[in-house]
Amino acid sequence: MLSYVDIQFVVVLMKTETCYFASNFFCFMHSDERILSEPFMELPSRKELPDYYEVIRKPVDFKKIQVTLHRNTCLC
Repeated sequence: MLSYVDIQFVVVLMKTETCYFASNFFCFMHSDERILSEPFMELPSRKELPDYYEVIRKPVDFKKIQVTLHRNTCLC
């Protein structure tokens, strides 16, 4: 059985790895040097794409995901 210290170490390691993955994911670039996540950083306006909100009932953009990860997961 794992000790409390071992479990805490695993939790810290998982949080660190999640932060590392997220920061690399949001900054991943194509060979032409454009950031691939850029179109998804903010939700489109309802005026621009009204159908988007009919198809996707609970839309989430990458900025909200970043904030949530930073607040709830990351130790940074």
